[in-house]
Amino acid sequence: LPAPRALAIVRAIASVLSETHAADVVHRDLKPTNIIWRRDRNGDDRITLVDFGIAVCRPGNADASRLTTNGLIGTPHYMSPEQAHGEQVDARADLYALGCVLYELVTGAPPFEGSGFEVLLAHLGRKAPPPSAINPEVPEVVDRLCASLLAKRPDDRPASAAELVALIDGLGGGARG
Repeated sequence: LPAPRALAIVRAIASVLSETHAADVVHRDLKPTNIIWRRDRNGDDRITLVDFGIAVCRPGNADASRLTTNGLIGTPHYMSPEQAHGEQVDARADLYALGCVLYELVTGAPPFEGSGFEVLLAHLGRKAPPPSAINPEVPEVVDRLCASLLAKRPDDRPASAAELVALIDGLGGGARG
């Protein structure tokens, strides 16, 4: 998608996440198939998050080491490094996943490809190439936002979904080029 459209969608998702996190819920499996997006009759984006099957209450107390039937708690292509490492997670793990979604919106692919194991290793130790390396039409502000959301350390990401909404709002026309 063009960067302004992708940012509008990610902003809408971040707004929903802000409400979810305010209720002390961390989704832990944010990915495109768990985001229902539609435009209402006025053309406004409407976002609904679904599949809270591995969500947890009280961020920071989530036992990310609990395994599901496929051996993981979450989806490798959208999993934060701390979640992949089996550490406790908070709302910033959802922001990492949202960074993966933004990356996919502007490039057509998630930041890392391969088997689940290869992707987990990449999330743990490799820096994602800037989206503009894949799609030259992606502006530098989107490259920077993706880099921030995909930071390996949670402390290096935006502190909250509400902060991410404000960051996107602050981009204004800068997202166009």
